[in-house]
Amino acid sequence: MNIIEESLKLMSEGYICNNCLGRQFAQLLSNTDNKSRGNAIRSFIAMSIDSGQKFEFDIQNLSEFKFNNQDLDVKIKKHKKCYMCLGVFDKLNKLTNKIELKMAPFKFDTFLVGTKLTKELGDIEEKIWDMVGFDYCETMKAEVNREIGKKLSKKLNKNVDFLNQNLIVLIDFASNKIEVKSNPLFIFGKYKKFGKTSYSKNKGIIEKFVIDSILHESDCSKFCFHGMGYEDEKTRCLCWRPFILKIFEPKNMKINLSRLQKEINKNDMVKISSLRFSSKEELMDLKDRKFDKTYMICIKLKNPIDNTNLDKLYALKDVIQRSFRNKLKTKKIKIIEYQIINNKKIELKIKVESGFRIKNFVNGDSKPNIEVLLQNNASIDSIDVLKLSWCKNG
Repeated sequence: MNIIEESLKLMSEGYICNNCLGRQFAQLLSNTDNKSRGNAIRSFIAMSIDSGQKFEFDIQNLSEFKFNNQDLDVKIKKHKKCYMCLGVFDKLNKLTNKIELKMAPFKFDTFLVGTKLTKELGDIEEKIWDMVGFDYCETMKAEVNREIGKKLSKKLNKNVDFLNQNLIVLIDFASNKIEVKSNPLFIFGKYKKFGKTSYSKNKGIIEKFVIDSILHESDCSKFCFHGMGYEDEKTRCLCWRPFILKIFEPKNMKINLSRLQKEINKNDMVKISSLRFSSKEELMDLKDRKFDKTYMICIKLKNPIDNTNLDKLYALKDVIQRSFRNKLKTKKIKIIEYQIINNKKIELKIKVESGFRIKNFVNGDSKPNIEVLLQNNASIDSIDVLKLSWCKNG
């Protein structure tokens, strides 16, 4: 490739700005930009002409130069807008100011710019590639994204991040629309729940004290809570239970989680620990993990306990529980122990596989269940989650 020859072809079509001229050679040299490349090529051609060389091209491309040896100044009119980008690069400062206003409501650290150019610009670019090839060029879209990103980064003192950006800026040149949207925010933590109510029932303890507090700080209302299952209104969680809160469209992505954790822990109903920012990948990992769960269940019986039936509970150890809900499910009981509280109440300590339905096991559609084994109507007085054990091979 002869850079000067190819450049003169481009300059023969009309006025081309430095960005568009330099972009055709974007992969030549590093630590510079397309505007500087274009200026270097244009300057070399201007000096060559001033030394007496003759070229065929649109002389408007040299309107910014003053010649010492050639009487050309009077022949050059002030250039029009670039025939390739149609003046896009001349408008970037103004466009950046508009984007800055759109980003003002958000508190963030990182962002990424994306653009949708007009069909006309795309057609012009393809025509240029047909003329001079595309061995060393880059796309106009890539340069526009980068240059806007650089300007915003300098003005806002924020970083462009291609992998984990807080904000995405989308610019549609056809409709002249600018859209700024925040990516979901993922927050990891662990909780213990001491009150006998639940996030899963209307607005329970976890939602009231944990989720609502985080949503308030992030200035949003849409969320999805992933807590390795849930506790019903009768259940306490006395061990640290991991969770990840996925927050949609947050306005504030610079939450002080250390301060927030201290504020949440001022109540006596729920405690949290290890609050930190997380990721989509960690959420998927958490959802895939299997945990054995150890429960303490207090069971009330309608009739006095028949001691001859209690030993049947021990026979359940290592027995497969079969639960019928649309399809057959099998779960293993790993440990089971009981203690008599009074003649109509027993306490059951049970370790089971992840996904085991405790309520079904007491008086539901599990086979076997406590009611059937004890030949006595049974109801749950309370449930405590005592321990979660990660099954590495689960």
